[in-house]
Amino acid sequence: MPKLVEVNLEGNSIEGSIPDLSNSTSLQYLLLANNRLTGVVPPFLGFLNNISQVSLENNWLQGPLPAFNKSRAPKLNFTSNGFCLDHPGPCDHRVITLLQVAQTLYYPFLLAQSWRGNNPCQDWNFITCDDKGNIRTVNLTNLNLTGTISLSFKNLTVLEGLYLGGNRLNGSILDILTSLRQLKILDVSNNNLSGSLPPFSKKTIVITTGNAFLQQSHSPKTSLSSTFIIGISAGVGVIVMIFVAISYYCKRHFSRIMLNKETSLDIKEDKIHLLRFASGKDDEDIIKKILFVSLWCIQMNPSDRPKMCKVVEMLQEKLESISLESIISSPIVPLLQHSDASHS
Repeated sequence: MPKLVEVNLEGNSIEGSIPDLSNSTSLQYLLLANNRLTGVVPPFLGFLNNISQVSLENNWLQGPLPAFNKSRAPKLNFTSNGFCLDHPGPCDHRVITLLQVAQTLYYPFLLAQSWRGNNPCQDWNFITCDDKGNIRTVNLTNLNLTGTISLSFKNLTVLEGLYLGGNRLNGSILDILTSLRQLKILDVSNNNLSGSLPPFSKKTIVITTGNAFLQQSHSPKTSLSSTFIIGISAGVGVIVMIFVAISYYCKRHFSRIMLNKETSLDIKEDKIHLLRFASGKDDEDIIKKILFVSLWCIQMNPSDRPKMCKVVEMLQEKLESISLESIISSPIVPLLQHSDASHS
């Protein structure tokens, strides 16, 4: 619109960023005060030769102040915004990176409310930093954001956690994110992402569930959907099966179960007394085997848990053939480390 002379939209609660008016070479008045504008002021303003008044006060604008030629400086009012400095000049590199992130999300008002000034480690919501001022986590979970994942995340070289789940992001997961060597967790669950999942390091946990068009990698450690969730489900299933077996066995073999002082776990002596719970030594051995195997199935480290074929094999073996030291490594079961003393 090269013949546009005046834009006056003051006090209309307009949200979003200032549009590109670089072709409006005849523009003289840009009056946008008292709205909810966010984002960076486009640099084209400084190149409009006919501009005589710019009014942007009482908005939520961010980034650097625009620079104008002093020989033809217009009447300016930029008060009550969130610029990084009170004079034209470059912002801190961390601020530049995060505003580039916000740009691909269409400069959401929710971020602009706290992403103000020149230090993102000071009172910026959704950001955590270490003592040296390095950004360690960006948590934008469940903010109803739209847009794409920004390429500028690559500049946060010591980032450890990037949480983008529960939004409406589209596009793909960028390959450049695999260059973040210290990234421990990437959560992009429940979005509208598509394409292929890049090959992240085995040290990075990637949560991708809830993206119908995202092609999952076959790597065994690419997402929690194939490790954590399935592992928990399998572990719970094994535990439920074992306790159902215990209940069935007890119901079938004992007409009356009495738990008293003699039917207890004597933790002080590291012994298991099941004198009234079992009708004989064979029954007591079976119950102990089930307890040992169930504890083995809930080891803290998933790699220490047995396969189902091994569970069946151990339940068929004699109690004396089970080596507790070789199957129980978790600190949650110290009372059973010497429980085989109850046989003597």
